[in-house]
Amino acid sequence: MSVLNLFSYKEEDSPIHRLDPRVKFLWFFAFTLPAVAWTDPIWLTALFFAIISVGLLAKQSLKAILKPLVFLTPALVFLILFNIFFYGPTGLGVSSTIQPLIIGYIIPKIGSFGPYGKLTIENLVYAVGAMERLIIIATAGRLLLTFTSPTEVALAWSKFRVPVEITTAISVAFGFLPVTARQATTIFEAQKARGWRIKTRNPVKALRLYIPAIIPTIVRSFTRAEFLAAAISSRGFGYNPGKRTSLRVIRMTRKDYLVVAFFIAFLAASQVTGSFGLNIAGYKFTACLVRSYLHAPC
Repeated sequence: MSVLNLFSYKEEDSPIHRLDPRVKFLWFFAFTLPAVAWTDPIWLTALFFAIISVGLLAKQSLKAILKPLVFLTPALVFLILFNIFFYGPTGLGVSSTIQPLIIGYIIPKIGSFGPYGKLTIENLVYAVGAMERLIIIATAGRLLLTFTSPTEVALAWSKFRVPVEITTAISVAFGFLPVTARQATTIFEAQKARGWRIKTRNPVKALRLYIPAIIPTIVRSFTRAEFLAAAISSRGFGYNPGKRTSLRVIRMTRKDYLVVAFFIAFLAASQVTGSFGLNIAGYKFTACLVRSYLHAPC
């Protein structure tokens, strides 16, 4: 499976695909906003498994759902290290009378050097939670693209009373980006067949060597955009003598309304239990469990 296929729309006959596109957008916000309100790894892990379940219902394989996370590895490593080195747990729910539990240092003391990177239970738990938040948002966004077609995106935004120029631009962007990326891949492969190679670690030299592939990609993108603009104009875009009509009309069904009610209830509960409410799903939940296991006060 290529990288491009991981992020493109896949037409399937599944319960998720049959949902109204507005419900799909609501699902995305209902499952990503809790990742903003929650900071606890246990709660976030449960949310991540719920997102995976939605992906499986949309007939995505587990491998296809998890594979894009490989590209997030550098960002996830940076996120964990940043929180471990620079995150201070005071003021985020831990009582000021209880000191953070130090379990070691990333860089130990060597002579007069160090130690650096104090590792505590609190900042380790928070760092893992921050990593999971990024994973959840990225996974939910990628799944939304795979079971929501560009046409459905435009229809959903039009139902939200967004101007037709904006909905058309969004629809074109969703459909144009995968085509452009596939076109760039074709050009790269054609150039490699002609002996084009990049064997340097110098970023300036590498950028110069990429010019034979970048310039044809840009030129062909402009050409494709001109043809697309002509095709849109030939179909009467911009001519609006009265009320606009759509070739496909979307309507909410009873099942859609039930799903909407569930998502709204879930979103409301997540905000109440999150940092904007009772903060039950705060990172202190897991930190206290670990401290209790180590017989430390919480």
